[in-house]
Amino acid sequence: MQDHKTWALATAALFALAALWNAWRVRGGRTVGVAFVALLLVGAVGLAGTGLRGAELVLPGCVACRIHL
Repeated sequence: MQDHKTWALATAALFALAALWNAWRVRGGRTVGVAFVALLLVGAVGLAGTGLRGAELVLPGCVACRIHL
């Protein structure tokens, strides 16, 4: 449970950072850069990891849960 919670909080913080960065970028009239896209991809991996850890809590022994990020 603690592992899932840690991943969830870290992923939420990452997406909050991305939202602030996007607001700053739009306000400045800039386009999407490679670093921003990379941050979103890291966030997607974090979201997948959080989902797998949550699935382990709900469905112990599931086939998809054997993948460890």
